[in-house]
Amino acid sequence: MTKIIESKRLLTLLCLAAAFSLTTACGDDAKKDDNNTQADVVDESDATGEGDTTGEGDTTGESDTTGESDTTGESDTTGEGATCDTNGFVEAAEMSQAFASAEDSVLKAYLTNSEELPLDEMLIELYGDLGGASGPGQYQIDDGDYATCSNCVMINTFDEAGNPTRTYMAQSGTLDITSFGAPGGQFTATFTGLELAEVTINFDTLETTPVANGAGYCIDSLAFDIAVEAFPDPE
Repeated sequence: MTKIIESKRLLTLLCLAAAFSLTTACGDDAKKDDNNTQADVVDESDATGEGDTTGEGDTTGESDTTGESDTTGESDTTGEGATCDTNGFVEAAEMSQAFASAEDSVLKAYLTNSEELPLDEMLIELYGDLGGASGPGQYQIDDGDYATCSNCVMINTFDEAGNPTRTYMAQSGTLDITSFGAPGGQFTATFTGLELAEVTINFDTLETTPVANGAGYCIDSLAFDIAVEAFPDPE
């Protein structure tokens, strides 16, 4: 079961390279061994430092020059409770998709804040068999490590060319689910007090490392209602 879920997580990381076409390209049909080469290609885009060279959060220096985030210090270095360089997320509802698998209690949802590039994309991954959400109720978002989270929330930002620039993992927040649909149903939920910190992810181990003095992404409230589909069959 763990290997199956790990393969699904690796596939999600690979799909980030597809950027704007991500939500129509992702399924649960990938094998772990087949993912390695492609994952390295995506990893190289991070190594080029495109996310860092844009430096939008750093070059403006707004959080550094004010010293507000530096005086606390701890939030930036640990990646928890990071400064809110970006506030809010407005869903482009026509782009949202959700997929579910009853066999291993996995639900994934993809939301973007625009129908065109550049855009930010939110990935919600719920792993019921690992202790994550598996039905209606209130759940805490408190594990910002992609390797271990069972209720995972990630935001990836993409530039005009579709290249990933930054990755954020949720460190804290609340997810209230009113409908946890199987395929053919609805995934209806609300995030409250969601705080994400900029991270890097090791594609071999899935270990998540906070970016020192990285950017923060905060969402006070986000409600959504998405039709749930079955994961595509393996080709």
